[in-house]
Amino acid sequence: MRIHLRSTPTVALLALLAIGLVGAEEGSPAPHPDPVLEEHVQVVLVDLVVRVVDRKGRALVDLKPEEVQISEGGQERQLAYFAPLASQGAGRELDHAEQAAALYDSEGAPTSAAPEVVVRPPAVQRRIVLAFDPANSRQRVREKWKAAAIEWAIDSMRPDDRVAIVTFHTGVDWVLEPTTDRERVMAALGALDLDSHAPDRDRRSEMTALVDELFLCSDAYRTQGVGRSKSSDATGPFATNDAVDCGYRIVEPFAAQWDIEASERVLGLRTLVGQLAAIDGPKEVLLFSEGVVPDAANLLATTMVGVFGADAMRIQEISTRLARNSLEELTRLFRGARSAGVVFHAFDTRSGADRGHYDAREYAPARDRQTLGINPVAEMYNETNGMLSSLAHETGGRAYHGTSKLPAKVREAADRFFGLYNLGYYRPGDGSSAGKLRIKVDRGGADVEVSETPRRPWPSRAVTLDLLVGRPEVGGSAGYHSLPVVFEFNLSDLPLRRGGGVHGCQMGMYLQAAKPDGTIVGEAFREVTVARDEGPKQQDPTMRVRQLLRVELPPGPYRLRARASDDRQEIVSQRIVDLTILPTGEVRGGLAP
Repeated sequence: MRIHLRSTPTVALLALLAIGLVGAEEGSPAPHPDPVLEEHVQVVLVDLVVRVVDRKGRALVDLKPEEVQISEGGQERQLAYFAPLASQGAGRELDHAEQAAALYDSEGAPTSAAPEVVVRPPAVQRRIVLAFDPANSRQRVREKWKAAAIEWAIDSMRPDDRVAIVTFHTGVDWVLEPTTDRERVMAALGALDLDSHAPDRDRRSEMTALVDELFLCSDAYRTQGVGRSKSSDATGPFATNDAVDCGYRIVEPFAAQWDIEASERVLGLRTLVGQLAAIDGPKEVLLFSEGVVPDAANLLATTMVGVFGADAMRIQEISTRLARNSLEELTRLFRGARSAGVVFHAFDTRSGADRGHYDAREYAPARDRQTLGINPVAEMYNETNGMLSSLAHETGGRAYHGTSKLPAKVREAADRFFGLYNLGYYRPGDGSSAGKLRIKVDRGGADVEVSETPRRPWPSRAVTLDLLVGRPEVGGSAGYHSLPVVFEFNLSDLPLRRGGGVHGCQMGMYLQAAKPDGTIVGEAFREVTVARDEGPKQQDPTMRVRQLLRVELPPGPYRLRARASDDRQEIVSQRIVDLTILPTGEVRGGLAP
């Protein structure tokens, strides 16, 4: 966005004022002034969303514009605006009119199109997703997760908060779609079963068992007196002795299993992000998990060094042989989340003992080798916790540890939304390098979190989304009407992938109804799975996919925003309809007064 400013030099302006006053005193018409010197300055308006927290990571919610100073490359910049993101929407006008979509009657026939209008964008609301990962956790902590979430819902959930609940097993399961109904949230949490389909998963015990098996290899070959060096024509994979070859055969299935689990979880998180991309604006995911192993090759190679010693192994070759692509998938997850405005806050509820801090086991067989002080239990914790910490850091969230004061941590994470501010400032538009951005807040201990690079949009493609708006029915609340809206796509436009014997994708579909002043009156969200037995070449190109959503509204004018996204963010579609619901239940195109 470029703004052209015209400035009038102060000296010239004062001179003109003096001439005008003299002429008035003499009763004669003022002489025609000389042309005013005009200076055209081209500037660029830079718009950012920043999060401001104190030393303990708690949101600062009462900052004023006069407390903010901005500089780039050492040059001070003029602040254009600074306001809490939660207050944005109502009161701010769009720069241009949005093109409204066609309006359909209950039979699917088109009616007169809604006219182009300029309305205020909807107010930004707090959207919280409570996400539980029982497949990667110990059973004894899961009830603490639930208790903390329930306490937050009772004490801290606000009337306009929209809260959803999901769980992860092999994929993502929606327990509750976004709602403002506190009673529904509490009922869903109370009935949540995190144990039936997820056995106990103790990473510390898992690593201890693996190390015990590796020591059996080491002890067996030492007891048998097998020579340390292998013959020059030996074909064992990547070791200098038979004990390490034995160890490699033990860790290989661990690598395969951990990589499968990591891939499942990362793809599950990507599915959640892709579905949430249908909802515009920021979304905060509170993820309760004890992590997966994103880089099994590195962890297992390091563990083998701790048992056999670095001088007994070709470490790089073993790591290369075990390597998979989980890290690449994780990178795509980070980028997709940033593009969709999804922020993760991770809660790893393991204790100090689980981190290997109190592990006193003596690895005597390896003491005479280059073990580098490796503690395999600590390495396991660092790997799994590092995945959660990176997810939080890369998406603008925060990672929390342990069960101490867990309800307070959940509340703090959810409240970080209120530390988001919309900030704008002017930069010279001469094309010169901007330099390093510095944002200073005149508040003791304040920390401003802002991405160092602009958020790149995910390379999604636009596909046609048709809307069919039917005649409203009597709603569940007095004076409200239930408005049916059908989302319709060409099947051939959807990014169907092969999996589980079918071709399909998972989608998020979102419908919002807002008044012209930006007040959100109703919303609906559905997670939808599209699956077909036929491959793309066998599918009928004329086949359509339909999904019905309903939103309850009182009579009045509304802008409907319909959005849809798939689980890999390959498509993101949006349509807009302006309509008015009359007291009689009829629907007319446009925003009637």
